[in-house]
Amino acid sequence: MASSLAIMSLQPLVVKAGTARPFSPIGHDASYCIADGAATAGNYAFVEQTVPPGEGPPLHLHTREEEGFYIIAGEITFVVADKTIVAGPGDFVLGPRNIPHRFYNSGNVPAKYVMVISPAGFEHFLTEYGDLIASDPTNKAAIVALGDKYGLQFL
Repeated sequence: MASSLAIMSLQPLVVKAGTARPFSPIGHDASYCIADGAATAGNYAFVEQTVPPGEGPPLHLHTREEEGFYIIAGEITFVVADKTIVAGPGDFVLGPRNIPHRFYNSGNVPAKYVMVISPAGFEHFLTEYGDLIASDPTNKAAIVALGDKYGLQFL
């Protein structure tokens, strides 16, 4: 019943190009939260990110949500459980909860993807992480504590 109430409370949403909220989860400016949990009744968040060559998060797992990645430009290598997947424009990769995964831009140009996070909530980690590393990128204890707050385990 709660999920049908959440669906019934949704309102039409249009986010025009160039108006999404920017944030910097990995120290880069080309990340945007297009729709957060407040806009989707907590069902999902929709994020666009650009990742420079060689960059990406370390091996980790999520205990609360799935992440779906749709590649728009460039090449991203995903390691999900024991599989390595090289994904390019038009490819989709799912990172299920409780399955270790990592990804990095394996090309030589910036890579862009859109990510659906379901259920919503983890988009707040991305924003807080960007703020944290901007102020103190070497504070590993604070990074781990922030991960714990959002059900993220660094492996």
